[in-house]
Amino acid sequence: PKVSGLPQHYKLPGRDHWGAVQTVWLAGGGIEGGRVIGSSDKIGGYPAEWLRDMTTLVCTVREAGNTSIVVVPVAEQGQDERVLLTQGAALAAIAPNVLFDVHAYEKWLSVDASAMGTRLQQLRAAGLPVLIGEVAPLNAGTLMNPRAFLDSAYANGFSISA
Repeated sequence: PKVSGLPQHYKLPGRDHWGAVQTVWLAGGGIEGGRVIGSSDKIGGYPAEWLRDMTTLVCTVREAGNTSIVVVPVAEQGQDERVLLTQGAALAAIAPNVLFDVHAYEKWLSVDASAMGTRLQQLRAAGLPVLIGEVAPLNAGTLMNPRAFLDSAYANGFSISA
């Protein structure tokens, strides 16, 4: 299936594509060129199996002799932490030296501060290495205020790189 095509209209203003399935290019460091890692569902809208795909990604990097930290995105362009809460420990157990990357856009910033805090507390309680890799006030054509999220993330002890 075509990645980031136009199989259906995105419900929010702004970008009109499937955000849950995206392309990542890996190069150098012994990574074999032209390899496809991962798969999507039958309509090309969502990842088929996050744990299997991310395990393959990390193992590909490790098999090339790289021992540095591998940054692993969570689902839905990094915005859906549920896959991390249910499958992150399994990946961390078989693929050491990983850092899980959460992105805070509309799926985080458009909820109330209490819901944000609860979600961040659940991530913290999971005991996984998490980095808030992206936070921005504008995404999908919607202007949002990231202040409550940033305050809650800092209060919950998260590192942010945005």
